[in-house]
Amino acid sequence: MTIARIFKYFIIIFVIIFFLILLDRLIYMLVSNDSSEPEFKIQGHRPILKEMVVNIESINPTGTLYTCSKVQTILFKGDRLAFSNHDVWFYKIYFSYGEQVGFLEFENLYRESGGWDRINTIYVVKDDTGIRIEYYPVVSDNRQGRKVSPPVMRLDDFFAQHNIEKADQQRYKEKFYNFFAPDQQQYKKDPLDKAFLQKIEQEPLDQKMFYDLDEADIQKMNIPDTEKQILIKNVKGHQDLQSCN
Repeated sequence: MTIARIFKYFIIIFVIIFFLILLDRLIYMLVSNDSSEPEFKIQGHRPILKEMVVNIESINPTGTLYTCSKVQTILFKGDRLAFSNHDVWFYKIYFSYGEQVGFLEFENLYRESGGWDRINTIYVVKDDTGIRIEYYPVVSDNRQGRKVSPPVMRLDDFFAQHNIEKADQQRYKEKFYNFFAPDQQQYKKDPLDKAFLQKIEQEPLDQKMFYDLDEADIQKMNIPDTEKQILIKNVKGHQDLQSCN
């Protein structure tokens, strides 16, 4: 076989590969949209994964003071699940290993990125400090976008470190240990932080009305009943701002 013929075959193969890549990108653009994200996947040593629960909370703004969120399980005692999300702004990952817990939160900076290198992969890592997770949003040699959690700790230590009040501790405990079937979860509106509500309590009524507070949060506030009724009436006139749909 002559060198010219070898070169000819090389060019043909190169052209075929080039058009296959173009076809792959065309198919991707046709079946996806800008807000689609790849499925979450989790990797790690099976004996460790069998002792773990990993729940992912997806959080989106609403255009008001409130956010909407849902929690979905990606790993439950060794059983791996998969789910996709669309246009999520923030993520919080709650994970437990036996009685210990871990936590990682981050902004989804790659939510509008597409392409073959876009991933949502969580690696469970064990080292001298304990169990932790690493999140990767893209395939990259230099670990671009990687997020690393602190190692697991006692649940009480987590509550103390994050200043979780006793009234909220059960809700957090459920996010660490419970099972949330991915296909059954819907976005729900998140209550406002207690400290923020206390700050609003000190403001005049017209400013309180500006916030379009949720009725449940209004009822928590230490303000006169007359103010509560005015605020509740005000928020009922803005139901469209209170929806997570």
